[in-house]
Amino acid sequence: MNHSIKQPHRNVITRLGVPVGIVVVTIGVLAVSSYQSFKPSTPVESVTVVVKSIESDVVDETSNQGTSIIQAPGWVEAEPYAVYASALTQGIVENILVLEGDGVVKGQPVATLVSDDNRLALDSANAKLKVKEAELDEANASMQSLADEYNRKKQLVESGAVAAGPTERLRLQLLAAEARVGIAMANVDSASVAVDTAQLALDRCTIESPIDGIVIERLMSPGSTVRFGGEHTSHVVHLYDPTMLQVRADVPLADASKVSVGFPAEVTVDVLPNTPFEGEVLRFVHKADQQKNTVEAKVKIKEPSELLKPDMLARVKIFQPVQDGGVVKQTVQRVFIPQSIVKDTTQPTVWIVTELKNGKGVARKQSITLGTVVEDGWVEVVSGLSVGSKVITTYETLEEGEAVELTAGEES
Repeated sequence: MNHSIKQPHRNVITRLGVPVGIVVVTIGVLAVSSYQSFKPSTPVESVTVVVKSIESDVVDETSNQGTSIIQAPGWVEAEPYAVYASALTQGIVENILVLEGDGVVKGQPVATLVSDDNRLALDSANAKLKVKEAELDEANASMQSLADEYNRKKQLVESGAVAAGPTERLRLQLLAAEARVGIAMANVDSASVAVDTAQLALDRCTIESPIDGIVIERLMSPGSTVRFGGEHTSHVVHLYDPTMLQVRADVPLADASKVSVGFPAEVTVDVLPNTPFEGEVLRFVHKADQQKNTVEAKVKIKEPSELLKPDMLARVKIFQPVQDGGVVKQTVQRVFIPQSIVKDTTQPTVWIVTELKNGKGVARKQSITLGTVVEDGWVEVVSGLSVGSKVITTYETLEEGEAVELTAGEES
């Protein structure tokens, strides 16, 4: 029995159209790809963006004080420096009039030196002054007597009653008397200066406080010798003003660049651990400590407590400064591009090179946000570009996605 199998109906479109369509599409893709590959690239010049560190205003919505950037140990000391009550003359200490912790006012005596010889010197100078004053009186009297006699005889010479010779000799004697008066006056002045010098030497035997403050320590005792030429050899009392204190903080060298004069600070000491004191960076010591790898910063304590004393250990926190409205000064990295390539500052855009390889790439138009800083013809870019971006600086006309080739001298 002959059974024949019926063949399915064959569609000509399916058999021929689909393969032909696939071939046509493939040829088109290859043609477009070949065109892009062989299309000449547009020559352009570009520049790599520059990255700079600048201080920028950043709004801090979480704190009114700013961010703590450094914590440093230190110790309390007098601001701006130590103060001493010093002897201004050499001698032997007779008495110390103050003790540690005593309050003193400016000009108050704090110590005395043995002054017997100074009193005798003053008495001797006063006696010599009296002698010179007496000599001056004698010289004045002699000169006045000669002047009277000369004036009387001068009239007689003019009338012809006496000879002119003796009168002329009398005139010369009067000139000599006037010179002796001048010498006597100079001697009186010299003796007066000697009295003042002796009085000053006696006054300097009383050592006075140069400031209103508190005694930190006595550096001498009765019987100590005051002399000049060595450290503390003439310092009698060490003083400080309790309203003028600062902290000498050891700032690590790695963090020193983050801090500037005027930055706010917070000071804590062990005697009042729960009472931070407001402070401010006053200055830096321009000499680093190589062993500790630190540099000293002087931090002023704005309203110190009476309990704070010099040499107390302290801890300092230094903050970023805060401006009005919670704006914090921070050092940030910003991208800079040539200001000349920004044509429209309201909606700024630039052409950048992407997919860069062997000096060739693709041009893309990039929107950017400009900052406010301009330095030497370079303008700050807040957003839109990143480190390493290449910005096209010279071109005639460009289209999005156009192939470009960097001119000689540009990095790839």
